[in-house]
Amino acid sequence: MPKDEQMVTVSTPNKKTASDEIFETYFSYTDSKKYCVSYLLIIETSKETKNTLDKLILQIHNAMSDLDEITYQRITNKNKFSIQTESTELTVKINSEESEKENELLWEVSFEGDFKFLESFREKFLTSIKDICEKKYCLQDEISDEICVVAYPKVRQLENILREYLLRFFSKKFGSKWWKENSNKQLETKLKDRSGRAFNGILDMELFSIDFIDLTQLLDAKSQMEGHELIEALDNIVRSREDVEKFNQKIERVRNRYLGNWKKFFESHIKIDNFLKTWKDLYEIRCEVAHNALINLSRFSRLIILHTEIRVQLNKLIDDLRVIKTDEYALLDRILSLEINFSKEDIKSIIDRGILHITPQNFNEEALPVEIFNELILKSKEDLKLIGEYNSSEIQLNTDEDTLIAEEPISSVSISIHYSEVTNLVKGALMIGLGNNKFL
Repeated sequence: MPKDEQMVTVSTPNKKTASDEIFETYFSYTDSKKYCVSYLLIIETSKETKNTLDKLILQIHNAMSDLDEITYQRITNKNKFSIQTESTELTVKINSEESEKENELLWEVSFEGDFKFLESFREKFLTSIKDICEKKYCLQDEISDEICVVAYPKVRQLENILREYLLRFFSKKFGSKWWKENSNKQLETKLKDRSGRAFNGILDMELFSIDFIDLTQLLDAKSQMEGHELIEALDNIVRSREDVEKFNQKIERVRNRYLGNWKKFFESHIKIDNFLKTWKDLYEIRCEVAHNALINLSRFSRLIILHTEIRVQLNKLIDDLRVIKTDEYALLDRILSLEINFSKEDIKSIIDRGILHITPQNFNEEALPVEIFNELILKSKEDLKLIGEYNSSEIQLNTDEDTLIAEEPISSVSISIHYSEVTNLVKGALMIGLGNNKFL
């Protein structure tokens, strides 16, 4: 190596895994306490007891070494001992007793340690002993308990967001008859059976009397048509066949009776791939959480992904349907009602740079005479202040012509608006408009 060259060592920090990020975001508070998991194992007595104990200890070591480097120490009491790694310590308790059934021993194995380590260790240990045991059962799992405590509010929030959206949508579409128009016998039965719930009698409780998964029945409800109704509808269609417009209207009406709500109403609004299937997948996680099943961070991560995607989308749809508008939505409505129109590029320029270039296109014209363009700018002076205080340039003419006729429309006429400040409220309203495709 030449003398003037030096060896440079570049080090890069270890990249965080998805599991690490989930832990740091939602479970970092668990560092200050210890957690316990314990299992009941049923093992045939034909397998020597001492040998079984050694096998279990070996598999515990193997499972731990897969996760971290173990500091090996001599175990003096095989029924209660601790194993240290570079980053944590695991306390192990193992004992056995005879089952009343011949030739079987009941082994109880208990682990106490850090949340993060135990969360990964559980599955590795259980996988490693699958050939030793006849049966394996969980007695206690404080890791799953902790995950469920954090997960349940998110499940509840999603369920109630979808309830709110359906209530707002259906009541606007069908009025007070929305339940009758979209429910079915199964949902009616649940409503009747759960009439004793809190607030029944003082609130209409249809949506709170059905279950998480039942909401998909409303999302894809199909109108019921009796045989005689279908025959009557077909007769009406036949009588209208000479009037093409009426014929097509009646065909469409019958078609809509058989078309589900998803195709008729929601597919064009809820922009989540395979939403009905996604909601059913979410239902599986919801059952794990609500029924105190065992759960890991992988399932929790899936919940977080679905929670974020669904919550953001449904909240946008809810905001569009609000009777009492949020400040951002109320301001957006005012901006959209102005006589001057804004394109996506206009809005992005206002948000990013505080600058708006106005041309005849902002007034739905390809070209305008300078005098009329100036009149429209003056007329819009107060409207433009809805976004913020501004300074404006002189009218600009980008044309090669030496002489302009006053009445001649010009496409290149423009003026620049420079906003001194665009507040967060205004930016929020404009960004909602962009997200909801309110600006073309």
